[in-house]
Amino acid sequence: MMNMITTYGEIEKAISRLDDHEKAVLAHAILKDLDGDDDNADVEALWIEESEKRLDAYLDGELQTTEGDEAMARLRNSLK
Repeated sequence: MMNMITTYGEIEKAISRLDDHEKAVLAHAILKDLDGDDDNADVEALWIEESEKRLDAYLDGELQTTEGDEAMARLRNSLK
């Protein structure tokens, strides 16, 4: 049976011993717990709907596109 961590300080020490991947997994679990699964399902459904609309617009020729290199150059210039 695992030892129970009872104080914030103990939790913080335990986290400091984790590698980066384990910390990322833990952070994801904490955020998922804070957000709740239902909210994430709604957001995911909205993003799927939006991506389908964008794909349809692209396939129908209704969407202006930009080459990847040009888009990245514009982004870099905008950040200067």
